[in-house]
Amino acid sequence: MAEIQQKPINQQNEEIVKVNNSKVFIDFIIQVITVIAFCLPGVLIRILLLNLTSKHEIFIQNSDFLPNSVGSFVMGIFQSPDFKSEFSLMHLGITVGFCGSLTTFSSWIIGILVKQENKYIAVDIICGIILPLIFVYMGRKLADIAYFSRKKQKIINLPQQQIEANTQIKKNIYYEIAVIVFIIIFEIIGFSIAFSSYFDLNYLYEILFGPVGALPRYIMSTKLNNLISCFQLGTFLSNWFGTIIAFILEVTCIQKSICYQIQFGSMGSLSTVSSWANDTINNFEKNKFRSLLYNLGTFGVCIVSAIIVNEISKIKN
Repeated sequence: MAEIQQKPINQQNEEIVKVNNSKVFIDFIIQVITVIAFCLPGVLIRILLLNLTSKHEIFIQNSDFLPNSVGSFVMGIFQSPDFKSEFSLMHLGITVGFCGSLTTFSSWIIGILVKQENKYIAVDIICGIILPLIFVYMGRKLADIAYFSRKKQKIINLPQQQIEANTQIKKNIYYEIAVIVFIIIFEIIGFSIAFSSYFDLNYLYEILFGPVGALPRYIMSTKLNNLISCFQLGTFLSNWFGTIIAFILEVTCIQKSICYQIQFGSMGSLSTVSSWANDTINNFEKNKFRSLLYNLGTFGVCIVSAIIVNEISKIKN
């Protein structure tokens, strides 16, 4: 009798595991689609901002300051715990997909090294480190007085109120999916028009290469960022890989147009300034020394690695 009763229990456990695995897989696919949907407009706005600033001397030689500052500011605005808990998909799309692809660490490093003789190089380095921190902080302060950062008026400690709050969060997911579907449809129409018109296809390919960098960054950040206290390993490796690969393409590639599309789109989206700055502020609240180590360590390792790649390329040439 014990064996007869045990078999249905085992089957039930297997079914529960299968259902849970299916749910995890579906959630992951939705998250991937969300990152891609928000990544594309992030790259597009980076292109527009770069075109806007590249003709003005006020930005010195590094026109990445504007997209990095704007992306960091938006990142700060959407760091509200309330917004993250109530609109998890939108938070993921905006911070990881949009801001991560709007800002670029690799292009900033290349901008410094390619024009090493520029007398403003010290200003480029200092502003490149400090400005994103300032704009993330400003975004957070703005969020403190905005709707989605206010403390809830209701106390949800009671069981019934907690159930109602969870129910509302589940409803929000459907609204978020509807918004994401709308964005995807809008992007498909936009890309179809772009391909059939006189739109510069180089820009279009740069945008389409964006998710190739954004998705590995999302996966690395999800898997590795919590392994070391106050040192986001996933973001660090994303910036390091993005900088190294981008610089290899910069100094070795023959087909410059194709390489620049990969460099700008993929590596620009793989590396990120907004998450780097936001992580630094989060770490500073916990451990000031480790925060400084993470911030300057990321910059130092990436720029030294790029210099090594540059010197090796000179020897081979």
